[in-house]
Amino acid sequence: MDARYSLIKSDGYVDRATSDLSSYFFSASRVTGKSSLRLNVMSGKERTYQSWYGVPEAKINDDGEKLLTHYYNNLGSIYKNSQDSVNLFSSDRRYNYYTYPDQVDKYRQTHIQLIHALAPTNYLNQTDILLHKRQWLLRGI
Repeated sequence: MDARYSLIKSDGYVDRATSDLSSYFFSASRVTGKSSLRLNVMSGKERTYQSWYGVPEAKINDDGEKLLTHYYNNLGSIYKNSQDSVNLFSSDRRYNYYTYPDQVDKYRQTHIQLIHALAPTNYLNQTDILLHKRQWLLRGI
């Protein structure tokens, strides 16, 4: 029998870029002379705030001239409106492109595996695997 639990929490460097992840793994098996049966169960959930664009290097280095160049090079693609501009130029080094306060990924995923192996002779063996997966996109949690 094997088991593991993990927990990761971070307040993140980037503004509103926290993460909260947890997962577990459980495995149990029965082994005889010619067969084995194993059950694996693993699941985890995640809540992470968005910060995909990262912080422009010029923002981190407090280089106003290079930040302005970065802004004009990305005007119309990343920076589409006045709110994007105000956010870029008025925030500190922890700048986050995403301004919505609850811009998060929230989901849970569970996998269950049942594995049966049979070897009646040295020349003949068979393995059967049954898999089950469930995934939920969580809202309002």
